[in-house]
Amino acid sequence: MNSSRTMGMIAGLAVGCLGGAVIWAIGLASLVGGVALGGLCGLIFALLAARRAVSPGAGLLWGLGYALLLWLAGPAGLFPLVGGAGGASAMGMLDTARAHFPELVAYLLCFGLPLGVTLGILGGLRPPPGQARFSLPRALVVGGLAGIVGGWAFGKWMAQVNFFPLIASLVDSNSAMVGMTLHFGIAVVIGASFGMLFQRDVRGFGSCLGWGLAYGILWW
Repeated sequence: MNSSRTMGMIAGLAVGCLGGAVIWAIGLASLVGGVALGGLCGLIFALLAARRAVSPGAGLLWGLGYALLLWLAGPAGLFPLVGGAGGASAMGMLDTARAHFPELVAYLLCFGLPLGVTLGILGGLRPPPGQARFSLPRALVVGGLAGIVGGWAFGKWMAQVNFFPLIASLVDSNSAMVGMTLHFGIAVVIGASFGMLFQRDVRGFGSCLGWGLAYGILWW
């Protein structure tokens, strides 16, 4: 077993245990059960996805997908539907999924996000030969400008439905101008963070569109 694989397994185990401890702290599991489950989930994720988590962005999406599967297999209990349960049972499963939505958020934030980003950072330390070096100015400037363009396009709809005062309420204001300022500030953060996470993953219009849609769905 090479050193990078071992490091990934150790990182997955450690991050998973920490995530399990957070799950316990917010009252969704016992301390021993949360830490043990978190460590096991982190170790399995490292074994399955470490080679594909070649950047923080790629690791993030793999981690979120993994956390969603954990939730479906565990708290939501939706996998029994594959066995051909009837319509009434399906509605019961839907109610169960709604009731366990807080666990989904916890799994995404405590397991998926930290596991994916951590292993992605480790993977980014070993870029394949010929890959362009990471450029922080490019990520921030180009990503931020792209965020402004996206914010402008989305802002057209928000202005029509008078949504800016609602955004301004985040800072105890009802001013449309304050809401617009916050809107564009958030858009810049989203664009710049996309540039930092996915710069090494976008190699053309197709890959850029795919990663961008996935990241946009995450924010939504």
